[in-house]
Amino acid sequence: MIDRKLFVSWILATWVGWLLGIPIIIALALIGEAVHIGGAQFLVGAGMGTGIGLMQALVIRRTLHKSFCGSVRRSSYSLRPSC
Repeated sequence: MIDRKLFVSWILATWVGWLLGIPIIIALALIGEAVHIGGAQFLVGAGMGTGIGLMQALVIRRTLHKSFCGSVRRSSYSLRPSC
């Protein structure tokens, strides 16, 4: 069964990531022009991937942190983040 809250958060993060990707693409295009590689297509992919990836990373990090902290008991030798 799909967790509705996670699903909505993921879709929202993807949408915001697309919006964030646009200024990143513009910045990378300007840098590309400055170093004379022009409007290379990989800059578009890198910019959009960065925007979407950053936003989705926030959602999955929060989800994994809740899952990890809820299921693992605290030990003195553990390298996990504190909950």
